[in-house]
Amino acid sequence: MVYPFILNGIIILYVSVAGGYAFAKAIKTKPEREVAWRVVHSGGSMAGTMLIALGAAWNFIKLGVYEKPIGWSLIVSTYLMIAGMFLAAMTGKRGLHSSSKGIEKIIYWLYASGGILCTLALTALLIGVIIQ
Repeated sequence: MVYPFILNGIIILYVSVAGGYAFAKAIKTKPEREVAWRVVHSGGSMAGTMLIALGAAWNFIKLGVYEKPIGWSLIVSTYLMIAGMFLAAMTGKRGLHSSSKGIEKIIYWLYASGGILCTLALTALLIGVIIQ
């Protein structure tokens, strides 16, 4: 699981760099989108760094048969949340309510499913670290 964490962490960092370019452009041309692109840039940077850090520590965490499901849940949840951030920044929508329609509903479910999956995986990871 070390390689997938590091590889996907680097891919997410690339996405955050793309968000940084869009952030710089938004500062000059679309100030109303500046905050959304800042979230893509900073959130993506933090998410990519988190995956790389998990990759560095992964061999020290013993999760047995749960190692791959927990690891891939963390990676997939990161992509879901980054996709939500990117889509929100591109469209100017926020996706704050489950009752939203159209693209806002998609953004909402990207955030919600990513957040739930990440929370479950981190809870399992914490339990695994505590009981080892």
